Amino acid sequence: MKALLYLNLLPTAITTYGQPVLVWAKKNFPEVATLDLDANSDDMLQHYALRLLQEAEQVAVCIRSEADATDFRKLMPLVEELLQPNAGRLLLLSGNNARLLRMLQARPQLTYKVVEADAQLQEALQGYLGAG
Repeated sequence: MKALLYLNLLPTAITTYGQPVLVWAKKNFPEVATLDLDANSDDMLQHYALRLLQEAEQVAVCIRSEADATDFRKLMPLVEELLQPNAGRLLLLSGNNARLLRMLQARPQLTYKVVEADAQLQEALQGYLGAG
């Protein structure tokens, strides 16, 4: 199973439903399981995200964040899972969050990519999810 996990860590005031990247991914990859959550997602949704990460053979994880999105303690079990090496996982960091970037850089065994715009994010997803 292929999956796409979209993790939105933007401040609540500027989050929106119907993320354009998710709409694009669902249209272009209907066979890919998608799940989106944010820093305020409840424990049940986080449980589903953890299961998706553990059970999918290939997972793209888009982490949307900004420099001021520093409080994601509620999501630590999920973040801890994301920081575990997994050959079938690609982490895509969108936004300028130095803390998250340092966490990824400190683990050279992780596969991650920093993307600046939705077009770059879509291109990375196309290359990863469209392969094989």
